[in-house]
Amino acid sequence: MSYNRYYYLLIFCFLLVAGCDDDDGVAVPTPEPPQLTEIPDSNDFNRRAFDILLYEDKMLIQAENANFHYRADSTRQGRSARPTRRCVDGVSTSFLAAVGSNFIDVFNTSIDRPSNGTLLRFDSISTGMSVPDFNTDFRTSLSSISEDGDLLLPYWNTIEEKMFFAIAKVDFSPAIPLFFGPPIISDIRTFLFDVPEWRNYARGVELQTVSGGFLLTLNEPLVRAVYRIDYDGTYERVFDNNLEQTFYHQGELYGTLDGSSNMELHRADADGRNWRKAYDLPDDIRFFSRFFPVEDDLFLQSSSDRSLLLVTELTEGSIRLETLDTPVLDSRTVTDMANFLGDTYVTTLSGIFRQEALSLRSSRRE
Repeated sequence: MSYNRYYYLLIFCFLLVAGCDDDDGVAVPTPEPPQLTEIPDSNDFNRRAFDILLYEDKMLIQAENANFHYRADSTRQGRSARPTRRCVDGVSTSFLAAVGSNFIDVFNTSIDRPSNGTLLRFDSISTGMSVPDFNTDFRTSLSSISEDGDLLLPYWNTIEEKMFFAIAKVDFSPAIPLFFGPPIISDIRTFLFDVPEWRNYARGVELQTVSGGFLLTLNEPLVRAVYRIDYDGTYERVFDNNLEQTFYHQGELYGTLDGSSNMELHRADADGRNWRKAYDLPDDIRFFSRFFPVEDDLFLQSSSDRSLLLVTELTEGSIRLETLDTPVLDSRTVTDMANFLGDTYVTTLSGIFRQEALSLRSSRRE
């Protein structure tokens, strides 16, 4: 072979390599940004999920007809039946209080999955006791239980035709080490809740635990107010309007109020007293918009367009929100959010979704 042929072969190889490095005119696929994806087993319980409870290294999701339990490796551990009510059970990291048609069942969460419940029939608490099972939704609470096992159960007395509430103490102490038996419900006391205008319990009630007691929010045509109930049964009116939602974020107690022209965010002391307006929200954040505290982050779903927003600034007198890139939620109502094993889980009335936590909070809608 002549030197000229070697020369031309060398030039050809050089051009071939250079052409491979030159991507002009060649479409390079752009990877799709991470998105919320539906978890595989979210279709087997009517797709309506209401609440997420994190305890120890486990996660429990309340749904319309079942509770779903997840282990620390994020695989589903199992399911347990719950009454077909569209409401949120009373939950804490130690207890779960499920209200049925004529009973309340309290479970402990200190074992692999909540079990070994103590069933307490209403007729053993009070004659004529009734808790409505209609017109409830995921914003309605039928019971509340604190981290220390203080239980609150509002109810309607069909004989006296008045509102009452029961307060009890829940505890469990294993008789044999490492064996957890059913919780023990004791010290059950009933009290008249003397608010004559309140006639329809199921229409709108939200319960929240606070330091030393509970908050009970009423949303009735004739009575819109927030009451604090102490463990000894005494109660007082602490806010002369109804708060659509109450929640804790970074140790502070907040409540949302639909104001005359926009939605307002109010703040209270740790005991649920001394409510005052902290922020005015933008005009497009309206009635039924809901906040979701997730560790140090605070999310908000707007009721106007179902967009999911992240609160990026929450300083004295100033709040700033940015819209996240979550198109899958545009036609869904978010009911709760929580971080579990590096992922953010989002429950909705039409499925359960998850996304890597950092990618969700850093996404922005263009």
